[in-house]
Amino acid sequence: MKILKRTNIRDPFQLLLLFPLIVGILFILVSHHQQTTPPPVTAIKEISVVIDDNYPPYAFRDADGVLQGFSIDEWKLWEMKTGIKVNITGTSWAKALAGAENGQYDVIDTLFYTTSRSRTFDFTKSYADINTNIYFSQNISGIHDLDSLRGFTIGVKSGDAIISNLINHGIENIVEYDSYQAIIQAAANSEIVVFAMDQPPAGYYLNLYNLTNDFNQTDPISSGQFHRAVLKGHQYLLELINNGFDSISKSEHQAITRKWFGIHTLDPKYIEYGAIALGVCLLVLFLLSLWSYSLRTRVDYKTKDLQASEARFRSLFDNSPISIWEEDFSLVKAEINTLKGHGVTDLDVYLTEHPDMVFRLASLVRIKNVNRVSLELFGAKSKEELLSSLAPLINHDAWGSIKEQLLHVQSGTSNFVTETINNTLSGGILYLELSWTIMPGHEEDLSSVIVSLVDITERKRVENEIKQLNLELEERIQRRTLELERSNKDLESFSYSVSHDLRAPLRAINGYAQIIVNDLAPKVDGDVLRYVEAISKNANNMGELIDALLSFSRMGQRALTLQTISIDSIIQNVLEELAPETRNRNIEFILHPMPDVQADAVLTKEILLNLIGNAVKFTRKVPRAVIEIGTTESKPEYPCGEETRLRQCFYVRDNGVGFNMNYYDKLFNMFQRLHSAQEYEGTGVGLALVKRIILKHGGSIWAESEVGKGTTFYFTLGKAN
Repeated sequence: MKILKRTNIRDPFQLLLLFPLIVGILFILVSHHQQTTPPPVTAIKEISVVIDDNYPPYAFRDADGVLQGFSIDEWKLWEMKTGIKVNITGTSWAKALAGAENGQYDVIDTLFYTTSRSRTFDFTKSYADINTNIYFSQNISGIHDLDSLRGFTIGVKSGDAIISNLINHGIENIVEYDSYQAIIQAAANSEIVVFAMDQPPAGYYLNLYNLTNDFNQTDPISSGQFHRAVLKGHQYLLELINNGFDSISKSEHQAITRKWFGIHTLDPKYIEYGAIALGVCLLVLFLLSLWSYSLRTRVDYKTKDLQASEARFRSLFDNSPISIWEEDFSLVKAEINTLKGHGVTDLDVYLTEHPDMVFRLASLVRIKNVNRVSLELFGAKSKEELLSSLAPLINHDAWGSIKEQLLHVQSGTSNFVTETINNTLSGGILYLELSWTIMPGHEEDLSSVIVSLVDITERKRVENEIKQLNLELEERIQRRTLELERSNKDLESFSYSVSHDLRAPLRAINGYAQIIVNDLAPKVDGDVLRYVEAISKNANNMGELIDALLSFSRMGQRALTLQTISIDSIIQNVLEELAPETRNRNIEFILHPMPDVQADAVLTKEILLNLIGNAVKFTRKVPRAVIEIGTTESKPEYPCGEETRLRQCFYVRDNGVGFNMNYYDKLFNMFQRLHSAQEYEGTGVGLALVKRIILKHGGSIWAESEVGKGTTFYFTLGKAN
């Protein structure tokens, strides 16, 4: 019978046998652990980053909603350095923090380190120092630290580290906003007057909403550093991020910093210049010290001269032909300084909002002395009447002038001149030119200011009369202009109506004449038929005249359609239209390159059609016609005078019959012809129409001609491109 004994693993030999088994188990465990560790850095192809999209200049959206800023550019450079794609999500800070804590994103940026956050995140090294300040309305005083905020409602951004700091100091009235911009908008709408915010976005949005002068700030109540962070335990990712940013060179980092923050550097040459300037100043100071010493030795000799000068000044003051006042503005200056102490930073705006303060400050001016002319000007019997108070002399229509003087008091302007209005003691009104000069030695307290007054009442009366006359003259000109425009429109409408109404009887005359010719020709003699044909021919001529008159009338009513047009193209179109008239004729066209101009294309074609058509018509009897079209730049021998300085000057030249320059005045008149209708057909309206079109463009037209040698027409049209 076999007895099975229990194995005793405490036996050293048995332990030795079990050692390989233990090593194998450990190897399997290590291998399994290696399989569950994070992938190597080279296996990571992309990461997701979440960031506050309302934290300028680190991260914020432009006008098109595109995310931009310092941190965005740094991540782009990180992506380029590592080759790992970075997907950046910009959202509100509360959502960004919650998403990072839930593992929705690999990395969170612009994160302050706190003890509570360190339980959730592992942080990179800091890359920016950020201060947090309290901002409060300039109308509030006494806020200097967290404890002084008790009782106020404080605006903060959701998720900000400052919230816990405020709660720890017993601040209970806290209003949270989704973004820093929302806080500033609330401040602009006076919904909050105190808020806590990091300096970079505060400075950006206060400037953006023009609130810089409306809010004061405390010294920093807390300071922190920006970090990038990953969830606890992701050390491989943290190392990857740190290595990527460490690979960014100093110059690359400085370029991004300069883009979003600006870098002010001091050129060494300026330091050298400063040292030279300092040496020069020290030398000048030494020379001035020697000069001052020499001056002190002569002070006693000058004292008597000063006293004599004072006596002369008093004599001039009392006997001056203009009104002179010595006034004391020290109380005004003190009151303005008090307003500054109560938070008034812009006196101009304050006085505009509180107009009564202008007259209250003016009443604080004390009159120390006046001269004899001042008594006469203001109707005073003695100096005491004027020295007692300035209030009776203040005219409320002089509010703007008094305000201007008060602003000069604030700025300490030594001299200035303005116009003002004052009352006399008898109730009259004076228009005055006021000159204001601070006496030397009184620049700080303004206790002695010399004010001179020149009576300009009569001048103002004349100026007002001239202004009234000018207004009346302008009204008369406007009325006459309207009347002239109406008359021109009525005349054009009349011409159009008359021309249009004449068409019907002309058609009837032509129709009846044609009936006679067609139906009654065998029954009437030849003379009657010639008379009928004459009637028909003249009716046709009259129809052409009416058409020309209609075209001329329409031209006055047609609005210009200005555009850039090609003169070369228009000339080619005109020549194609004139082809039936030029066919079988010996005509040479010399066409120079033409510039493009700003003009009405349809009307410009009408100009060239008439001018070139006339050239074709009036060279009909020339064996070899030459028609040249160009600008004065291509033919300098055809001067256009002063016109060429402002506009392009064109010309159309022919070697036709020409005309007698003694009749030049009739050339551009309606229905005026310088040649008989039997020789050259036409209505006498073409050149009048051309002139009207060119004048409508603001140009001009003129001609030079010689009988038997030809004619040249010059015209300007639009500005060359």
